[in-house]
Amino acid sequence: MKVTNRKDVRSAIKTSLDSALTGAGKPVQYVYKYQTGEFLATIESGEIANVSVLVIAGDGSDRQGSDSFISAEQTIFLNIHSFILYEKEDEWTEEQSEDGIDDVEAALIEWWGDNADRRNESATPSWLEMHLLGRSEITSAFIGGIEYRHEAFQFGLLVANTE
Repeated sequence: MKVTNRKDVRSAIKTSLDSALTGAGKPVQYVYKYQTGEFLATIESGEIANVSVLVIAGDGSDRQGSDSFISAEQTIFLNIHSFILYEKEDEWTEEQSEDGIDDVEAALIEWWGDNADRRNESATPSWLEMHLLGRSEITSAFIGGIEYRHEAFQFGLLVANTE
């Protein structure tokens, strides 16, 4: 039996989030499929880059089975972190930051609702079910020396192993 690798699920989620949440008129500028120490939020020529970033990070697994078999379905856990630039004097305000974190939260929850159950898809899905686990938490974080508003969401994903 081939066990589903968490990195493959992170890649599939990145692709799905890129499609749903990034681009013109959408609330996220970039999605990382790994934890990174710097987003390079820059303001050059009046353009603000990387003020709204998502990070997908592994958060453990619950692999069931015994010494003689591995269950066909397993649960992996991922955190999706939202980072919104806190403020940049005369160019990005605290209000824009707060509005931005709310916009990303709403879009992420809509995305989750559209992708929570994938058992009936024609292609083999990267996950079968996705559950939002508890409440999100908002804090401040410094990434690359720049302050961001940060909201963390924990998801449990039921995945199928293959023969």
